[in-house]
Amino acid sequence: MMGAHVIRSGVQRYLIDLMEKGYISCIATNGAGAIHDFEFALIGATTESVAHYIKDGRFGLWRETGRINDIVSEAAKEHEGLGEAVGRVIEEERFPHRDISVFAAGYRLDIPVTVHAGIGYDILHEFPNCNGAAYGATSHTDFLRFAKVLESLEGGADEFWQRGHGTGSFPEGPVNGQECG
Repeated sequence: MMGAHVIRSGVQRYLIDLMEKGYISCIATNGAGAIHDFEFALIGATTESVAHYIKDGRFGLWRETGRINDIVSEAAKEHEGLGEAVGRVIEEERFPHRDISVFAAGYRLDIPVTVHAGIGYDILHEFPNCNGAAYGATSHTDFLRFAKVLESLEGGADEFWQRGHGTGSFPEGPVNGQECG
C-alpha cells in the first residue's frame, strides 16, 4: 500500500519494471494516486502545484482530471474497481504517456491496482460530476480485491498480522464495547 506521492515523485518506471518481473503482485493506493497516475499518463506530468494555483482558486479544477469522475461512474455501473477502470481507460485509449502509468501496467499485466478513496479527500470531489456512491462502490470492489490478495499470502492475512506487521490477530467479539456488523 502506498501513498500518492510515490507516483507523484516519478518512480513509476521502477514500479512497472518490478511488476513486469513478477516482484509486485498488487498495488494499493489512495484516490490521489489515481489522479497523479492519470495525469502522468495523459500529459507526462502531474498538475499539482498548490502554491501556484490556490491563489486564484484554480487548484484541482482541470477538465481533463475531472474526467476521472466519469470513468468512476461508468465503472460502478459495470461493477468494476476504480483502479482497474482507470488503468483500462488509459490503456485502451492509448494515452500518450501510458508507458509510465502504473494503473495501465496493472491492467495490461492483470495485476490488481486498487484505489481506497475517501469521499471529500481529493480534488475530484469538487466537480459537479462527482458521484459519491460510485466512488464508494468502486473503492469497495477494490477493497475486496485487495483483501483477496492478502488472503492469498502464505498463511493468509492472520499470519501477516501475527508476524509483526500489525498488532496481532484480528480481535474476536465486541470492539470498544460495540458489536460489529
